[in-house]
Amino acid sequence: MQTHASYIAPRHATERKLVQIWSSVLGIEEISIGVHDSFFDLGGHSMKIMETLAKGLAEGWHVTVKDYYDLQTIQKIAQKIDHGSTDYLHSDASRLKFHKPPKKDIAHATYDPIGNVLLTGVTGYLGIHLLAELLDGTNSKVYCLIRGRDPRSRLLEQLSFYFHDKFEKYKVMLSSRVVIVKGDLSEKQFGLSDAEYAQLDSTISSVIHSAALTKHFGNYADFEKANVTTLEELISFVGRNKRLHYMSTMSVSGHVSFGKEQRVFTEDDFYVQQNYEDNVYVKSKFWAEHALFQAISNGVDAAIYRVGNLTNRHSDGQHQHNIEDNAFMSRFKFMLQHGVASNQLISNEIEFTPVDACSRAVVALIKADASAGENYVFHLYNHHKVGLGEVVQLLHKSGHAIDLLDGAAFQDLMLRLSQDDKHIHDIQMLMAAGEQLEGDYAIVKHDSLQTQIVLSKSGFYWPQIDALYVQKIVTYLQNSGYLPVNEMRSLIQHV
Repeated sequence: MQTHASYIAPRHATERKLVQIWSSVLGIEEISIGVHDSFFDLGGHSMKIMETLAKGLAEGWHVTVKDYYDLQTIQKIAQKIDHGSTDYLHSDASRLKFHKPPKKDIAHATYDPIGNVLLTGVTGYLGIHLLAELLDGTNSKVYCLIRGRDPRSRLLEQLSFYFHDKFEKYKVMLSSRVVIVKGDLSEKQFGLSDAEYAQLDSTISSVIHSAALTKHFGNYADFEKANVTTLEELISFVGRNKRLHYMSTMSVSGHVSFGKEQRVFTEDDFYVQQNYEDNVYVKSKFWAEHALFQAISNGVDAAIYRVGNLTNRHSDGQHQHNIEDNAFMSRFKFMLQHGVASNQLISNEIEFTPVDACSRAVVALIKADASAGENYVFHLYNHHKVGLGEVVQLLHKSGHAIDLLDGAAFQDLMLRLSQDDKHIHDIQMLMAAGEQLEGDYAIVKHDSLQTQIVLSKSGFYWPQIDALYVQKIVTYLQNSGYLPVNEMRSLIQHV
């Protein structure tokens, strides 16, 4: 199967090895793969990329998911492998109109800070917890925009999964305080008729937008449509008589080159010369904020909530429905499953932002009308970060031993696992969880002091991360089947 007439066979060792790997992963003959053929035209997709990266690890290659989407062919990927990192420049940074959040015109903001709420993304991890918090902590009527043939069943399924103990209570509320709006954010007027749209427009006081495409790789056009274009549609709906509460991400802070002065990313910052383009999700959220800043400068009333690393519920350790897609949990599972961590990362700080705490913080800020003033950007992450060494100690207290390996030993383990078909999936998940930067970047330091002060006035404080919480996470991973007990290495094996 040749994808085009101008077939060119591999010409050197790297190209030949890439062809072998692609042949194995894609299940096609080597003779069918030319150096100009696209990985995707040959049947490749995101998980197939993971498999090729894992096999390439055994060759000592450092290729990223983004490289596959950007370069696509044997020739270009081999060139990157042989001649170093591809230089991704901020090709669109010149389009930036805002480097900081613009001042807000609040003269017209005289309406109820909550009122009737339109909530998007309600079937997602944060969205379903925002719904629960609105039902438990306010008297608002919540209009849930849900796509699909049977949106009511989708919502009931999520409520049953996340809130088994409160399910009957919430089920009753579906006929009194929850209104299901069958629609699609990606369509004009959400796919509603003129009459339906006008009725919704006259009913809603505020919009909480938590829907997003959150995968970390793919074609940027898909992310732009899901995360930027849909926000622009909501901005049009909000107009000047509603307030829009937009759930963004702390990841828009990106990272900066080593050697530059240290960057601190506060609520008053937007562009600090960070690299926001390496990750398609982050890039789309960055430009979504930019679109919202433009709307705010034109008189739209909005607030931005930059959310951190959402983790298991603090109350009971419950995590998201599709936990296997969560990057952080993939790392956590790998550490528990293999009982190892790299001592090169021992000083790395780890952020745990429990989803129930985060949803309480969002609703607390909305109820307090916190965004009515000049400050309308909030950093919602648990600032009680813990180092990897502390996490290892907390796991030890819970009976789970983790060995710290030096860089060479950890790399050797990665290589051995990548050569074993039984463990290739572990490597794929670790790679999907978050690829290492190429060595010339540093993470921007986050700051949330302004938000902490505002939250404290509402009596909200982020929880400390202790052994009890860590054990709740482990217990949930076991009970959910995501990490079977027989796959965990415990202290018993170390006696």
